[in-house]
Amino acid sequence: MIHLFNIFRFIWRSERKALWRGIALTVLVLSMGAALLGLSGWFIVATGVAGLISGAAGTAASGMNVFLPSAGVRGLALGRTAARYGERLLTHDATLRALAALRVHLLHSFSRLSYRKVLRLRGAEALNRLTADVDALDGIALRLIIPLIGGTAVLILAFFLLWGMIGSSVALGVIASLLAGVAAAFWISLRRARKPARLSEYALQAFRVRVVDLMRGQTPLIVAGQLPRSVDSALDAERRMRAASLKVASAERQAGFMLSVAATVSAGVALFLSVELVRAGALGAAYAAMGFFLALGLSETVLALHKGMAELGRMSDAARRVSSRMEQVAESERPPEISVRNTAMPLEIQALNIASMGEEARALSKDLNLSVEPGKTVGLTGRSGAGKSTLLAAVAGLVSAQDGRILIFGREIDHWPERQLRVAMGVLMQRSALMSGTIREALALANPDATDAQMNEVLKAVALRQVIGPHGGLSMRLGEAGAGLSGGEQRRLALARVLIRHPEILLLDEPCEGLDDKTARIVLQGVRRICPNAAILVATHRPAETEWCDTVYRICL
Repeated sequence: MIHLFNIFRFIWRSERKALWRGIALTVLVLSMGAALLGLSGWFIVATGVAGLISGAAGTAASGMNVFLPSAGVRGLALGRTAARYGERLLTHDATLRALAALRVHLLHSFSRLSYRKVLRLRGAEALNRLTADVDALDGIALRLIIPLIGGTAVLILAFFLLWGMIGSSVALGVIASLLAGVAAAFWISLRRARKPARLSEYALQAFRVRVVDLMRGQTPLIVAGQLPRSVDSALDAERRMRAASLKVASAERQAGFMLSVAATVSAGVALFLSVELVRAGALGAAYAAMGFFLALGLSETVLALHKGMAELGRMSDAARRVSSRMEQVAESERPPEISVRNTAMPLEIQALNIASMGEEARALSKDLNLSVEPGKTVGLTGRSGAGKSTLLAAVAGLVSAQDGRILIFGREIDHWPERQLRVAMGVLMQRSALMSGTIREALALANPDATDAQMNEVLKAVALRQVIGPHGGLSMRLGEAGAGLSGGEQRRLALARVLIRHPEILLLDEPCEGLDDKTARIVLQGVRRICPNAAILVATHRPAETEWCDTVYRICL
């Protein structure tokens, strides 16, 4: 349960004012509902009694003012409708805004993952899980906490009102009956609905993943003869989801039934005790009716909880996963700015030992020493798996070395402020992500202040401007993951996105992958033209790239 309150605390901090107003309106709505029934019951019985007295006395009128109570009934009915609309508007809007902020917070948490974990992360699956979890959390505020706070406040008010106007026995009987029903419904939800709700959510996620895999992989599945098996797997997940959902619905009905029974019992208790007070002459008939109808009106305070109780398992699991993502290390005070312009050596590596980035780390480069001067290019060669990409990741500060030192402009990399390090350094790894949007938007992601002229300059440098020119130039729109460009063109766009920032250190992992030798040489010359004074460290296995380097180091296992 602690995870549920952690999420609600985040929502509360994000939208405190709006939620306070929403809770106030919730209390007003529930109070008006109970008051409407109580006043209506009192008015009906009071006018009936007045009519009996008037008829028995043979008079034309009893002298009772019927206009004020009837105006009160109409005012409560209209006011309750307006308050309900405002409550829904405020609480839903505030909750949705808070959850939007939570999504941003969670996506930001992925940027805090280590580079090794990012490499193992399945983006589509993680995004699907994050979206489903956040969607499940809206019920914490809307269907659980806010109704609970509002209902509790109204029950407290009703308790003192019943005590003062009718009697302590009626007040205690009504409130105790309602609280017993809430406890019973909560127990049923924990015992009967929590596990099915969790299983239903798991089955839903499995069903989504299997359907997407089925839709995307029809051709290879047909070729492999696995299409029927994949269809059966998706249908099995759908059957498990429906079976669990039926159990959740059954538990929800049972919880709702217990709450309804509690409401009926509380009204019965109020009626029985009020009648006894009337017989004893301690209470008038009209006030006895008020107690009965007020108890009926209070049923709304507990009936609103059964939906949230049924989803308790789903919300608890989602809250647990989201809470673990939200635990971030608090940022210390901002480190001092570092001046890099007066330091001669941009990059130095001293006695560096690194390990592989796989599940089982193994030693790669040992006691590596090299330096890269401004305007110079150093190449790293070696067979696949020798550690070239891992070395670049270590120099970029994405993974930690086992031993040795990495100096950026004379200062150890661990002592650099992250923001300033990213300004000074440009990194092109083997996996570069592109998003849907225009070419201009792709480049602006790296440098929002870049002009169209600067963008065209880097596109020309990577031999891409002439490719996109006939298709709209900077306004050319790409699909998901850069669809619309070939693999080599996507690689060049990713390189242009690095160059647009004019970094002082460039780390390039096979920058000309997918290019022919002629285009590769043009692109490499363009890189040096855009960043003439940059220190460049490049992992390579192609002759065109090694020829471009001033110095080449061979990395051996």
